[in-house]
Amino acid sequence: DLVRISTGMDFVRMVVDTACGNAPDLTPADEPARAEIRFVFTRADLEAYRRTAAEHPERLWRASEMAEIHEGAVTDSSTRFGYYILKG
Repeated sequence: DLVRISTGMDFVRMVVDTACGNAPDLTPADEPARAEIRFVFTRADLEAYRRTAAEHPERLWRASEMAEIHEGAVTDSSTRFGYYILKG
């Protein structure tokens, strides 16, 4: 998602083309835009996500399912409670 938003390039399509022995199509699929990824580690992060979703839903590109928050339980990227991606 971040490659497509920030560069406009369809990275998945280019990987499939290359895997099939074809030259990747470097034609932009979209206009490049600002992209942000935010991780949910705390209740405050979850509240920030909810505020953003309510106040600026047009910027929300994708969001994971949000796990139940347990303060202090995040030890690495696989134990975070969720993430969301913003465009623009």
